[in-house]
Amino acid sequence: MDTAKDCIAFLQLTAGRDKVYRTLQYLSRLLLRVRFNNDDDDDDGGTSLASLFLQAFESHMTISRKLFRLFNVFEFAIRALEARQNPDVVVSALETCSLLLKSLWMVFDHVIWLSKALHIPFDAESMARKSNWTWLLALILCVVQDIYKIKIRKTQQSYWDLIRDTCDLLIPVGNLRLIGWHDRGSAGLFGVISSLMRASEIWTKEIRTRKTRRY
Repeated sequence: MDTAKDCIAFLQLTAGRDKVYRTLQYLSRLLLRVRFNNDDDDDDGGTSLASLFLQAFESHMTISRKLFRLFNVFEFAIRALEARQNPDVVVSALETCSLLLKSLWMVFDHVIWLSKALHIPFDAESMARKSNWTWLLALILCVVQDIYKIKIRKTQQSYWDLIRDTCDLLIPVGNLRLIGWHDRGSAGLFGVISSLMRASEIWTKEIRTRKTRRY
């Protein structure tokens, strides 16, 4: 019963729901990659019903999350201003720049969503590439920051952040096809891993903390 209540409490959190949607989005992308491989092996000249369903589901999850993140551009901008107050100059610079890039990434993300929602003609491929490159640069700075923190103080959280951010980084790498074998499909695997890691962080911070305070 407590577990059910905890799950409901988790889903009531905006961040909690977003991570559930994110996990489903990348899981469907990963399964779609597997299905396409199976369709190619079958060589029946068509696309299976399961593949069509996964394509539609992944598309809807992606669009839904774009709407869900509609005002994140302001959140990242505010956090960037706050990051400037960090006494560690290196961390302050890396975090501020990464957050500003994420804010710009959200601008591209919002433009893509609004253009599709309002049926405004635009170069979707070009805009998607700009969005992915901006996201990639932001995540590179996050990974550099994680490595810097590990050199200063080797904590479990520092290694956790590095693994999570590295998984995130491999998503735009796959979207941009910067590595021959690595594409949007295989990037789905890393998206699922990072999503589950972020969901675990929220669960630990919000749900377990509440239960501890309660008792």
